[in-house]
Amino acid sequence: MQLILDWDRYHFAENMRFSKPRLFAFCAFVFLPTLYVILSNFLGLNSAIFDFAVQRGIVFPGESDPYFWARLMPLSTEYLVFTVLFAAILLSVWGRRGLIDFSPSIGLIGAVGIIYTIDNIFPNGEFTPFQFFVPATATLASFILSFMGYRVSLSTAQSMPKLVAFNQNGVFGANIAWPCSGVESFVIYTIVAILFLKITGYSWKEKLAYFGIGAIVTYLINILRIASIYVIGVNSDGVTVMRFHDYYAQLLSILWIAVYPLLIIGTKILFEKMVFTEIAR
Repeated sequence: MQLILDWDRYHFAENMRFSKPRLFAFCAFVFLPTLYVILSNFLGLNSAIFDFAVQRGIVFPGESDPYFWARLMPLSTEYLVFTVLFAAILLSVWGRRGLIDFSPSIGLIGAVGIIYTIDNIFPNGEFTPFQFFVPATATLASFILSFMGYRVSLSTAQSMPKLVAFNQNGVFGANIAWPCSGVESFVIYTIVAILFLKITGYSWKEKLAYFGIGAIVTYLINILRIASIYVIGVNSDGVTVMRFHDYYAQLLSILWIAVYPLLIIGTKILFEKMVFTEIAR
């Protein structure tokens, strides 16, 4: 996305004239992600990461699968490794300029890896700094469900609020942890918005306004996502609601984050045309 939006700033033919040591480093860094995938998936690295996680205490007795979170450690580790390798590739091509210019892109991969790692080490809402935002999210979701005609019960006594919704068709309840409260969506939105607004010619006031509006809508969409999960949970089976929770629900926030820059550009062009037409008159 960054290369597409800012293509004219990067002259690949000119920058690819490497010295031999730099060319060797570039080739090595480009090959390392593929090597990591081979090691992790075919030569036992993922199993080693899982064993290390278990040895470090990422085991939670009492759950249906006490090793569930340890099994996710290879994925979060892969994100962190790819962050370092991506930064190394940029450094070998453009030097410090590459790290600075592509810092939002590096930050996006790294942020996802860090969030996943925190959630694996502190599951079920144990990472209390992020849980701070959850009660407000759960409360707003309960308001929406009530407005839609569902009877709701919300308990915020524990670290993870428990929201239950029901009607004549059925009942659905779940604890809401911080990954479901919009933290992940807001991190992704923040990085994409910074990436987009960074290359625009807007004033800092315009950038701040656009960022604020997008952040509010991102948060509201996440609340609607939670309400949608409960609507499906009440009116369908567990398999359907989990499929929606794990896959389709995530697309709501991602779709908005992807479309919002286009909306900014479109409204800006429309406003300028309206001003130009008014001046012409």
